[in-house]
Amino acid sequence: MPLPDNRRINGPPETFQIASFLTPRDPELLTSTNSSDVGGGIVNSKGLRNDSRKVDEIRPIYLKAGVVERANGSAYLETSGTKLTCAVYGPRDYIKRHEFRSSGKLTCHMSFAPFSKPRRFTDIRDSLSSEYSNFIAESLVSAVCLDAYPKSQIDVYINVLEDNGNTLSHAITAASVALADAGIEMLDLVTSSSLVFSDATVCLDPDAAEQSHRDIDGKMSVAYLPSLNKVSCLLQDGAVDVERSVELVNQCLEGCLRVHSVMKECLLRASSVCDNDGDD
Repeated sequence: MPLPDNRRINGPPETFQIASFLTPRDPELLTSTNSSDVGGGIVNSKGLRNDSRKVDEIRPIYLKAGVVERANGSAYLETSGTKLTCAVYGPRDYIKRHEFRSSGKLTCHMSFAPFSKPRRFTDIRDSLSSEYSNFIAESLVSAVCLDAYPKSQIDVYINVLEDNGNTLSHAITAASVALADAGIEMLDLVTSSSLVFSDATVCLDPDAAEQSHRDIDGKMSVAYLPSLNKVSCLLQDGAVDVERSVELVNQCLEGCLRVHSVMKECLLRASSVCDNDGDD
């Protein structure tokens, strides 16, 4: 009989299938909603996605302003499987004081919490943080009146607590609300929406499973200023012809308008709370 190896944890001599320990309701877990794992399509025969949404339907959004006390402005956004916070500091003195700037500078730093993504995404988390930070900053610069803040800078910090797809668009939305909460002069709110597309399907506000689905040909994210009717930034992955690209942009803009209504309600609710506190 061979001696046991004390350098590793030895498993039991017998093994059982995990299905043996599932309750009668648990077998539903075996048919995971992650269609990329089970090999199903991104849309079922009824035209619905795996979470019972229509292809042009966005997830319900909970948005609240003024959640970080020490920040000049802040916002918290939560949707199905995605949670993030945004804090704005400034305007404050420009770090390089010896350099004269006739207009202010806006910086953005987006970070992912260690538990926000599965462990296998650890290697690409840093690269995503840098790419997303630059995209968010470019999206917000078009709306912020930086000329009103010479020799100053405005810092935006976004922390993703949980990531379930479309995090970039949600981060732009939260950052815009946080800037408005900080009293920063802006031409318009910046709203954003994303989608994934294939030859036959376009899904608005995709989750993580849909973004990594094998049937997807590409994805698109659009940052939009609704009152000015201006696209401040656009990011697209995947090849598509011009006519189809215009259709995809228009679908993203429809999603942006839906998110914009949530942003306005959030800021109106925050302002009413401030008015009530002032009366007291």
